[in-house]
Amino acid sequence: MYDTINLNPKILRNQQVKGALLSLMQGIRENCEFNDRVSSVMNNTEWNSVFSLFLVVCEYGTEDRIQAYRDLNVILGKQKGILSLACNENFIGRVFGDTVSEVREVAGLALSNLEILAEDSICQKYLVENFVVYNLYTRVKQKHPELISQVQRIVKKLEGKGNWESEKLAREKERLVELAKKEEDQVLRSLIKSF
Repeated sequence: MYDTINLNPKILRNQQVKGALLSLMQGIRENCEFNDRVSSVMNNTEWNSVFSLFLVVCEYGTEDRIQAYRDLNVILGKQKGILSLACNENFIGRVFGDTVSEVREVAGLALSNLEILAEDSICQKYLVENFVVYNLYTRVKQKHPELISQVQRIVKKLEGKGNWESEKLAREKERLVELAKKEEDQVLRSLIKSF
């Protein structure tokens, strides 16, 4: 599979190319739905291309982004062995940004994606050590308070994960302690006890 991220933007705007990329994403999802072993026949480079494909398809517009999230959530839900490959700056940056999308459905799907990723130990560490917890909680609560239960499920999966003793996370811990007091949130309090 060719790395779609490196294609010329003019090529990506071509309607035939767009249609082919959307079909490819849906085809991968359909294969994953019916075969739990797809991850064993594709190598890491090919899976990284799938994540690049997702990023490209997200740029086509809201409807295509929604479908890309639906497809990817099925893929990740069925192919647990590839979760750690998604824990990189480009991919998590896109998903994290979409958690506060103006479109509530996009935000909910992005949170569902993070919830799936939070099942993987490498992703748990990545999310904790890149200060996602505080930012995710405060941003989503402000933008989409009705989705806070999804954030709480993600936070619950991060209890006891990551190196909370590191100097790097000292400020994050302080902010979370303050937030837990202010919000009186049991999930945050439980996370703090796991430090």
